[in-house]
Amino acid sequence: MEILISIANTLSDQEIVQLTENLESAVARHEYFHIKQKNIRPYYDHIRKLLSSKQALIVLAKSGNSIIGSMVARFSRIPTQTRIARFQKLTVNPEFRGQHLGTKLFEALENAVKNQGKSKIIFHCHRDNPARKLYRNIGYRETWKTPILKLITLEKHI
Repeated sequence: MEILISIANTLSDQEIVQLTENLESAVARHEYFHIKQKNIRPYYDHIRKLLSSKQALIVLAKSGNSIIGSMVARFSRIPTQTRIARFQKLTVNPEFRGQHLGTKLFEALENAVKNQGKSKIIFHCHRDNPARKLYRNIGYRETWKTPILKLITLEKHI
């Protein structure tokens, strides 16, 4: 089945629920987050707020009617950082891993962010995050590490 990558300007309630469940599942798979979120409502509300704010982009990978991957990036509201986007979440359904969806989602995000006048993407990830290899392979460089929190800051000029 064909996989389509697109920017989500609007989502139906059903798509928001599906995206919310994907985010909840991704968080649950990574024990290092230490988050026990039983109620998906906060994610649902967060996604609706992001879509209406125009201060974020959501990139989706769909196979048929199913969302199989997603990315969320927010735009900085700090006046000195208006050309920066902050990547927040990447999810890829485990059944579709190994098909370079993460790379394709990042490419779509980078193009959309560039079209919004942004020139840099910054984000944090846990040092044990298995996606670190992907981030390095697509050009993100580690610029800062916090030993106590085990977080790494990555960035890329686009």
